[in-house]
Amino acid sequence: MKAQENYIGSTFIVLMDFSEASYNALKYVITIAKTVKGNIKIIHCADMREILDKHNALACKNYIGDETVKIKAKLNSIVEIISEEKIHVSSEYFFGKFNLKIGDYLKAFPKDIVVIGGEKTMRNPVNNKLHFLLNNHPGPIMIVGAEAKFHDDINISFACKASSGINLNEDFVIDLAKHASSSSTLLYVSTPNDSQATETLLSVSKGFQESGLNIHLESAKSNSVAKGIAEHISETNTELLCLGRRKRRNILQYFFINQHSTLSEIIKKINIPILILGVNS
Repeated sequence: MKAQENYIGSTFIVLMDFSEASYNALKYVITIAKTVKGNIKIIHCADMREILDKHNALACKNYIGDETVKIKAKLNSIVEIISEEKIHVSSEYFFGKFNLKIGDYLKAFPKDIVVIGGEKTMRNPVNNKLHFLLNNHPGPIMIVGAEAKFHDDINISFACKASSGINLNEDFVIDLAKHASSSSTLLYVSTPNDSQATETLLSVSKGFQESGLNIHLESAKSNSVAKGIAEHISETNTELLCLGRRKRRNILQYFFINQHSTLSEIIKKINIPILILGVNS
C-alpha cells in the first residue's frame, strides 16, 4: 500500500514490526497526532534473510505471497481503526534488508519524525535499528517502550550538554511544548570536562524565548550526562524527555562515556518516551 504524501503538519513514520513495543509506539503517536493534528505513516519491513533462513528457494515465493496477504490484512486493519479517530493515516510495506529499504524510504522524508518501539533488543544503539536511524536520519527520532499517553499539561523536559544544544527551529517542537504543563523544563547537564556551560545555556534559552515558549531553566552537575538526566527524571515526574544532538550523526562521535554512549545509558535508565530532536547545524 503506497503512502500518501499530501500531508499537512507534522508527520510520524512509525516502524511497525507487529511486536508489543511497536504497538505501544503506535498508540503513543496516535495520542500525539490527536493533540497536535499530526499525520501517521505506518511502515513495515519484512527481512528477507529471516525468510531465506526458514525456507528453501522453491518455497520462498509461495511464502512471500502468503506473508503479503497477512501483512496487508494487519496494516489495513490498523489504518481503518486509526482513520476512525479522524487522523490522516497511510501504510506501506517492503520485503528486504531493513537498512536498505528503510534507508531509501527515509531519504524522501528527512524532516519527518521516525518512531520506533524500544524493545530490549534495541536498548543498545550499537549495531541495531536505532543506531542505523541515528546515523542516517537527520530528523527527530522517538523511542517508546512501555505503554504511555501524550496529553494536555504533559510534563516535558528538554535536556542537553555542553556544545550540543537543542534544535528549536521545528514547528513540531514548539507544538509539543505548547501542550506542556505551565512551563517546560530545560535541563542543562555539565560534566567536569565541559567548558562552555554558560554560553550554551544562554544560547538554548534564547531559542526557547524566541519561540514564545514558557521555559523553566535548570542546571545540574554530574560525573555523567546520563546520570544527571536520570536523576532529574525521577525527581520531576517527567513524562516525555527531549534530547538534542549534534550535526554529525555517528553516535560514537558525539556521545562518549567510556565504552558506552550517553544515549545508550539514558535509554537503559529511563522508561518514558524519548524524543531525540533533529540534528543541530
